[in-house]
Amino acid sequence: MEEIYTIQFGLFDKNTNEPLFGFGARYNFDSVLVYDANEVLIYPGPVLRSGRVDLSPYLQSNAQIPVEKDTTEYYYLHLKEQGLDIDTLRVDYRAVINDCSEKEFTKLNLYYNEELIYENDRPTIGYYVELYK
Repeated sequence: MEEIYTIQFGLFDKNTNEPLFGFGARYNFDSVLVYDANEVLIYPGPVLRSGRVDLSPYLQSNAQIPVEKDTTEYYYLHLKEQGLDIDTLRVDYRAVINDCSEKEFTKLNLYYNEELIYENDRPTIGYYVELYK
């Protein structure tokens, strides 16, 4: 599961619902980086032309998703405009080994700047969310 777990998101203006990534948007495609809590760059960009970020925090990493343990992870979204704006993604989850001997999430909550924006208590390996700034 470590190789395929993906958080997909788009960033939108909370007042206009317009995308914030793209040509002529607030942030261009190469102005987005994501770091983990250890300040390791885990998403070097660029944003996909669709305006979506595909964040795979465990891809090309030796880290393992803990099993049978409530876990919290933090990721920091660095947005470069005229200066640097840093937003926080917090993921609370629990993973188990299912009947097919594979890992799966049984709880998965995503917070954007400490606001709960996605909640799931069904088996899943990834998701797409729209973030509003």
